Parts: sequence; C-alpha cells; structure tokens
Amino acid sequence: MPSGARSSLPLTTLVGSEYMPAFSPDGKQVAFVWSGEEGSDPQIYVKLIDAGTELRLSNLPGPLFVSRLVA
Repeated sequence: MPSGARSSLPLTTLVGSEYMPAFSPDGKQVAFVWSGEEGSDPQIYVKLIDAGTELRLSNLPGPLFVSRLVA
C-alpha cells in the first residue's frame, strides 16, 4: 500500500443489513440499525469501535422507523 494510503476495516461482522451509522462525539462508539439475521424487526445497537460485542438498545416489534439516529 502506498505511503499515506488508507484502508478500511469493517466495524461489525453481523449477518444481514446494517444501516444508519452514527458515531459518538468522542468517536469511541458507533450506533446503528441492524435488521437481524432473518432481515426482520430492525433494532438499534451500539458498539465500541475498538472492541466488544454489539449492545442492543431497542426491543421494538415490527418495522423500525428512525428519522435520525444519534449516538
């Protein structure tokens, strides 16, 4: 890789769709919506950037409509 080039690494390795990421002001956490392995009942999760397992923040039945996600 050339000097000064950047590479990207995934923040999670979850199966399914992850979307609407939002970083905390200190940049240490990311909140996101995950649709789950079956793609149903999306929920809000938060994860430390450099370690840890995702923490589920919501437990809402049915589709989740979020206009803006704030970490």
